Amino acid sequence: MYYITNSITQDSTATLIKRVGQLTTPHYLNTHTPGRTKRDNQSPMAHNENHSTPRFRHPVWGVWLVIATLLLMNQPCLGQTALSENQEYNLALQTYFLVEDGKTYDFQQVRQLKADIWTPNKNPKMNFGFTEKTIWLTGSITSTLDDETSWLLSIEYPPLDNVDFYISINDQLMEIIKSGDSKPFSSRQLASKEYLYRLSLKPFDKVEYFIRIQSSGSMQVPLHITPINTYIKNSQIKEMLISALYGILLVMGIYNMFISILVKDKDYAIYVLWVFSTLFFVVSLNGEGFQVFWPNHPDLNNFAIPIGFGFSGFFNTLFALKFMKIEDNRPALSKFYYILLTLYVLSIAISTMGDYSTSIRIIFLVNSITLFTIAFSTVYLVIKKQRGAKIFLLSFSILLLSAVVLTLSTAGIIPSSFISTHANQLAMVLESVIFSLALAKKIDYEKSLRIKKEREVSVVTKVANDNIALYTQLFNNSPIAIFRFIDGGEIISCNPAFKAMFPAMENQAPQHVSPIIFRTQKDLCAILNTLDSGKFFSGELQLSPSDNWISLTIISYQDDLHSHPIFEGHAMDISQKKIADDKNKKLEEQKSKMLSRLVSGIAHEINTPVGTNITAISLLEDELKEINIKFEKGDITKSALTDFITSSNNILNILHTNEYRTSVLVKRFKEVSIDQMSLSQSNFDLYQLLNGHLITFNRDHCHISLIKPDHLFNINSYAKAFTLIIDKLIDNSIKYKDKKIANIEIFLKQSDKLTTLHYSDDGPGVAKNIQEHIFDPFYTSCPGDADSTGLGLFVIYNLCKQVLDADIQLEPQPGFNLTISFHHPLSNSANS
Repeated sequence: MYYITNSITQDSTATLIKRVGQLTTPHYLNTHTPGRTKRDNQSPMAHNENHSTPRFRHPVWGVWLVIATLLLMNQPCLGQTALSENQEYNLALQTYFLVEDGKTYDFQQVRQLKADIWTPNKNPKMNFGFTEKTIWLTGSITSTLDDETSWLLSIEYPPLDNVDFYISINDQLMEIIKSGDSKPFSSRQLASKEYLYRLSLKPFDKVEYFIRIQSSGSMQVPLHITPINTYIKNSQIKEMLISALYGILLVMGIYNMFISILVKDKDYAIYVLWVFSTLFFVVSLNGEGFQVFWPNHPDLNNFAIPIGFGFSGFFNTLFALKFMKIEDNRPALSKFYYILLTLYVLSIAISTMGDYSTSIRIIFLVNSITLFTIAFSTVYLVIKKQRGAKIFLLSFSILLLSAVVLTLSTAGIIPSSFISTHANQLAMVLESVIFSLALAKKIDYEKSLRIKKEREVSVVTKVANDNIALYTQLFNNSPIAIFRFIDGGEIISCNPAFKAMFPAMENQAPQHVSPIIFRTQKDLCAILNTLDSGKFFSGELQLSPSDNWISLTIISYQDDLHSHPIFEGHAMDISQKKIADDKNKKLEEQKSKMLSRLVSGIAHEINTPVGTNITAISLLEDELKEINIKFEKGDITKSALTDFITSSNNILNILHTNEYRTSVLVKRFKEVSIDQMSLSQSNFDLYQLLNGHLITFNRDHCHISLIKPDHLFNINSYAKAFTLIIDKLIDNSIKYKDKKIANIEIFLKQSDKLTTLHYSDDGPGVAKNIQEHIFDPFYTSCPGDADSTGLGLFVIYNLCKQVLDADIQLEPQPGFNLTISFHHPLSNSANS
């Protein structure tokens, strides 16, 4: 163990005490200064027992002793390390330092400085942070061992630009060693990546050291003195462990590089680049790079560490971005990662300029920001259950733990060891192993996905084969004629329906689409030209030379069996449809003409009250102008005002009358629309519904007979639709009766497949010449009558067709006979 004494001062004082000891010390006291230090190690009790009655041989001894004591009291004391055992000593807390701040010192000047100028170091790791100022260190060592021993004075931090050792033994300057990574490696006293100075110390030798250090980066000075044998033993263990770290990183990189080549995965490639850049950074930081790879090029040290640091951070950030698939799942968050990647690129570019001081600070800042960003984003992604985020959180936790261990070790809270010193590098190795396992798990996951996909493909293939078989079956059994042909028109395949539709094709060899389907080859080319632009053809063609019509659809596709496009046609005989369409077209034309005529009449009916109102309003405007002129002139009379009021009231009566007439017409027009009715479905008995509704009619105008059916008519339908139909029919019977009272008969009938409602009256019936128009909208035999708009039967027709899904038909006369036939039975005989 080592200890500190306060009896060692500047060289002059120490020399003075030594001379005093030589002149005046009794024979039973040790005559060497170190002997005094050795006696200081004894307990006070032992000291009193041995020297309780000292005798002075010369009176001058007391004088010199008083003078020496006064000198010692006036001099500030520097720390001293006493070597009492063959073990490693940390000199940090026994070392004083001086910072050159605006003033430069050489060795002789520093040696002459007073003790109170020096500052005691209180950091067991002696870390001065990022500084470019020159720092001087000093301290003393005294050997209290009985034998001559060999020691190594070491600074175990390779990335220092200049390290100058000034060593004096027993006040005699022994040697000046100038080293550092700014000088070739061959200039070092001992071929080691650390800075070493060899000392051979005899018993009670006093060593005083001055160390001048200057660096552009982090100023860390782990200063130790170690016996050579112990140093060699510890160095072998350290090198073995560091080699293991390098070996793990190298193996992880090479192993995953081959996997990356085999699986061709970008994540593996990024991981491999991160491992190799991390390995390069660690080798540069630990000094092996300078020692082994570029010993004669110290300038490369200004590039190696910051560039390695930058690339390691860059690929680590890129790996996090890709591995956790942040781009795909969190595009907003990925923008922050791209900003970090850009900062890394800029910092690496700055590092290539060789300004180590600036570049290492910038990269350190970027790396700190990156750590915080990855930390918070990874926690966020873990909360969001993003795949891969837990692995990254685990690796970051290890990295954070290593930083905590390194900080605690630097502060002296926990003992310094290989693990604490290299905690960050150990974390990188663990991180590489974790990521390698994560990537291996990713392979398993992707393998399972591939197996799952293969199964899905197998299922899809089976479905496709089934679909092909089904398509073939449909192709052969389809009632639609299907045929395939090439661009020249030659048919390469067709189904039986096509052969049945075009029996004349059987006589063609080879079968061709013209002139049976297309009259000329030119017609075919015109259609195929539209298909070349990616469209499809759909139209109706009249076959030549017959009058038959077909609906034809042609599409184009490419398959693996043919080098040219294939055209597939679908043809359907629409001859009957064309006949029906022609008939419907004629009917529509007739309806259009009729509707145009009737609408014109209705417009005339509405125009009458509207035109009258316009005339009345114009007249009222004239009256207002006239009364206003009289008012402005001041010659308005009572009779004039009375005439104005009378005329205005007459005009308003005209307006009200015509507006009411217009509203009645519009209301009846709105009855045409089924959408305007509030219809709802319900369960009811149709006979009971009609029977209850007919009670409300005035019996003075009609006599209604509702014949009760043999069974119940329980249905789920629209009750209001039935009542509206009955209302309209009864109103129509009353309107056109030729007797005083209209006799009406209603009965329900149901067979196995058909349900009908019959309505008849004893009126004049419908003339034959207008029977085909009776259900047309706006058709009336009394045009100009405001109460007859020709909409009643049209409303009944719409209710039957659109609501009740029924057919309506006039029966032969006499009288008005109407039958409503429902497509589905309204009730079941089992309900009776």
